[in-house]
Amino acid sequence: LPPSRPTRRLAARVSAVAASSVAYLCSRVGVTPVWQSGTARQVPASAALVLLPPGALRVVAVTQKPYSNAIQQEIALTTNASNKGQNMIYVTAFGPGDSGLAAVGGSASAQPALRELNEEMSARLPGVAMKVSPDFVENGYGPFGYAIGRTGTGTTCLYSWQKRTAEKPVGTLQITYQAIDVRVRICSARAREAELLNVIFRYSIVGLKASGSYPSRPPVFSSAD
Repeated sequence: LPPSRPTRRLAARVSAVAASSVAYLCSRVGVTPVWQSGTARQVPASAALVLLPPGALRVVAVTQKPYSNAIQQEIALTTNASNKGQNMIYVTAFGPGDSGLAAVGGSASAQPALRELNEEMSARLPGVAMKVSPDFVENGYGPFGYAIGRTGTGTTCLYSWQKRTAEKPVGTLQITYQAIDVRVRICSARAREAELLNVIFRYSIVGLKASGSYPSRPPVFSSAD
């Protein structure tokens, strides 16, 4: 049976008292109340902000975490390599989020520092000696940087990074973003360097139009320490 009107009024009164009590306690200790935890949760594969070309690695899972200034996704991919770690796409889409949450670190516009990239590769590709390529490469979204490494068993690994700022806000089902940062970690026991690079050349960023015309050659990482 549905609750009676007195019961509904009592429940509403209890909720109001609880909310005011939390606000009062927070104000006493100088803390802004956070009404949403901002914890990571799994979302459908169709919610991924980066899509791989047909015939490439398959999406296994997508984990999404909201921040006040961004949404981050970790897109897990199929893996056939024997070295430690999971093939993954790491996405940070910068845009207005939930003001009650913490902010994600990093800049929406500046390129990552080489030191930062080396730290990421050490953590995400343990035991693999990665070498940053000096070649200038670009896909439909502009220049990107990448590093290549090989394990003692012949597995080839690629780590790429690309940051793109949109001319105007881009709207998707998850977020309206102004800039997007994409890092891709792929290891394969069978693929060659050119085959792994082809994945980066052909991936799609949801909501962002690929122009394929970038006459200038901006740096793909910062030399800052």
